Amino acid sequence: ALGCGDPASQQYLPPTPRETALGWMEEAEVVGLVCTHTCLPHGQAYRDSRGGAAEWGRAVFNNGSAGMPNFEGQRFGLITRV
Repeated sequence: ALGCGDPASQQYLPPTPRETALGWMEEAEVVGLVCTHTCLPHGQAYRDSRGGAAEWGRAVFNNGSAGMPNFEGQRFGLITRV
């Protein structure tokens, strides 16, 4: 998901479709999106077959939300460093 909902009630916006994220990267001429504050940590690598043989070529990473635990029953979160 590239948008937050209500983490207290665990009501989140639906995940952003793969094609949408890949379209944003294509339009921006980048190979990756790094974002934060969606409340849900996420990491996904995508195969890119534009150059012939499919290779891992694009990725989306999100650490969730700074200062919020990412794992149930834990008091720590993830950090994404670029």
